Amino acid sequence: MQIYTMKIISLSIIPILLASCVASTPVKEVSDLTIQVAEYKLMLAQQNGGSWINTPRLLEEAKSASAEGRHLDALTLARQARFEGEAAVRQNEKQQHAIPWQF
Repeated sequence: MQIYTMKIISLSIIPILLASCVASTPVKEVSDLTIQVAEYKLMLAQQNGGSWINTPRLLEEAKSASAEGRHLDALTLARQARFEGEAAVRQNEKQQHAIPWQF
């Protein structure tokens, strides 16, 4: 239970830190931070039972867009990958105790 609490605390702190950085940092740094957060969310999803099929591809596209200097595109792709990682974690938690034919 303590590990689960630590995950919740760390997940709640990351968006606050990211939001505080947005006001004073350039788009490149924000997109790089968002890519790192999306990678973390993907790792959490994979540890908890599986990620969505599209998320690793979105991360790779975000990294390549950032390397090419298209930081706004990288930010958009990283945000989508972060959302998919968070949704996969929620889905894994909901389906952990699912039984067949619940409806």
